Amino acid sequence: MKKVRSVRLQTPESTESFSPVENAVPTPAPILLLGFNRPELLRGLVSILASLKPPKLYLAVDGPPAGKPGEAEACAASAAVLDALGWPCEVRRLIRKENLGCRLAVAGALDWFFENEAEGIVLEDDIEGHFLGHYLPVALGMVEDKGDDVAGLDLIVALDGFVASPDASGLG
Repeated sequence: MKKVRSVRLQTPESTESFSPVENAVPTPAPILLLGFNRPELLRGLVSILASLKPPKLYLAVDGPPAGKPGEAEACAASAAVLDALGWPCEVRRLIRKENLGCRLAVAGALDWFFENEAEGIVLEDDIEGHFLGHYLPVALGMVEDKGDDVAGLDLIVALDGFVASPDASGLG
């Protein structure tokens, strides 16, 4: 029987800016980026990932909702963020022409990614730099160093994280 480990990582509420991946070592882990109509956020995420130089990046972008001005251009700009990377990298894209909505677009992107990769890291476009600095080292360590067995556990199903923000939750 396989043992399963699920880990939740929570960072402090600090929004201070720091280098997300200091002393970064290139990672062999494939990374899936999930995007929509926020190319500036994806560009920021890619600039952080540049220090890791992942050899494989997957990009999934949901299509624009019909009848909303500017959405098609924003989604197209998101789809183009991996066009000029500064390191050798295999890039695969899943660019939707029509809007599927968050649920179906993300589920389809995850299916696509894991049909092509046995393991990997999934990052949404709106992940904040200060959180990513805490999350990536843990995620990379679990993907890269696990070998066949991690501390007696045969399988890591998920590592997820969140930043508790009273402003965002309406609780503050």
